[in-house]
This record gives sequence, structure tokens and C-alpha cells, in this order.
Amino acid sequence: MCEECHRQDQIDRWLEAVRNYDGKFNIYKSLTVSFPQSETVKFVKNFY
Repeated sequence: MCEECHRQDQIDRWLEAVRNYDGKFNIYKSLTVSFPQSETVKFVKNFY
């Protein structure tokens, strides 16, 4: 699996995990508003 595909897979799994918890998706949405997209991706990558 290429690095970009692997990264997207991690993000997809992270978002799926987020959706399983009430209110947690609002945290993700607030992060995307509070930080540039690249910072949000860094956060997602660090989440793993």
C-alpha cells in the first residue's frame, strides 16, 4: 500500500471511529475550522 493510500486509510478509520462516539465528530469539525487542513491531517496522523 502506497504511503498516500495508507494515510487515507488511517484517516478513514479515524473518522469511522469518531462517528461511533456521540459528539466526537463535532470535535473533528471544530478542529477543521480552528486549524489549517495540514494541521488537522497532522493531528489525525498523531492520533494513531
